[in-house]
Amino acid sequence: MFKRNIILIYIYGFLTNFLLYRSCDTLYYLEKGVSSSDYLLFIVISYFVSLIIQVPSGILADKYNKKKILFFSQFLLLLSIILFIIADSYWLLVIAIIIQAFQSAFAAGIINAIIHQSLDDKKNFSKALFYKSIFIYSGYIMAMLLGGYVGNFSLVAMYYMSLIPIIINLFIIGLLDGKMLVASEVNKKKEILSDALTVIKSNKIIINMFLIAGFNFAILTIVAESHPEYSARLGVSPFVIGIYTAIMCLFDIIGEYFCSKEKHKKKNLLILPFCMGLSVLIIGLLNNIYGIIFIVLIQFFFAMYSNSMYTVLHQLVSDKSRVTVESILSLVISGFGILLGFFASFITKFLTISNTYIVLGIFSIIYTLIVFMGFYQRKS
Repeated sequence: MFKRNIILIYIYGFLTNFLLYRSCDTLYYLEKGVSSSDYLLFIVISYFVSLIIQVPSGILADKYNKKKILFFSQFLLLLSIILFIIADSYWLLVIAIIIQAFQSAFAAGIINAIIHQSLDDKKNFSKALFYKSIFIYSGYIMAMLLGGYVGNFSLVAMYYMSLIPIIINLFIIGLLDGKMLVASEVNKKKEILSDALTVIKSNKIIINMFLIAGFNFAILTIVAESHPEYSARLGVSPFVIGIYTAIMCLFDIIGEYFCSKEKHKKKNLLILPFCMGLSVLIIGLLNNIYGIIFIVLIQFFFAMYSNSMYTVLHQLVSDKSRVTVESILSLVISGFGILLGFFASFITKFLTISNTYIVLGIFSIIYTLIVFMGFYQRKS
């Protein structure tokens, strides 16, 4: 029964990422007359919404019904795509971005929590994350290839075609066994947030992970949103952007695979953040077609770090506040995302995208070094 839920969640992951518009959504914004500075503000808006709603939505998932909340989040995704299609002004795009941010906040943490709860042997969680990544990035690869092709003819068509997997997913969620996804009466009476904060404060490694992930994930989000413009300015077509984005997903799967085979994942939490920051720096310094190699490579480092972090995190938390702890992580990422998003939006008024990457890469390397130095000083 529980295994059925895992299979359904894998299918859900495939369909949630089989969204064609993600291959060239930045180009769609530019076609709508949105500037580089303005679409980077979309990141700030998304993070601000997440900052407000992330933890309350996590508490709801831990206290009540994960299935209903996941269904509601999918409905919000459907609504946001419809708004993207009919948007005839910047502010309608902003509303769509806000709704999508709500969707992301409500869905965050639920998938990993369902997988962890459904496993007979919790030691297989890292491997389960790898299998999840195969479904997720297979959907993403297909979406990037097909989306890049469709985008050559019509960017809005990518959004129309994305409605199909979203609607199918509403039925997939409906097939989930909801009994195991409803919190016990005891858990409903518990102070979920208090329990989550206690777990985080009592584990210095969690605090360190949150600080590192918050900063670096925010930077990687900026790169993920802006790399199509970086490539387009080099003369790369939407179709080629779709192809190399699909290759990025393949490297993500490879990274997840390597990490799932490792027994000592904590060492990745030290090495990989530097690799990610260095990759961002190199992308900016090169500012040519070879920069795409590091755009792809950064996904390998990100996948290994993400798998390591979530595996270690879920080893340290319990089912009582599993979604809430991940929501607090998302809240930390959102806080950094707002600050760095505003910063990136501001400096792109004066610098090119490539120069912005140089600044962000330097910041990432220095910040990560400072946090780790402070962490080891606290340990001693």
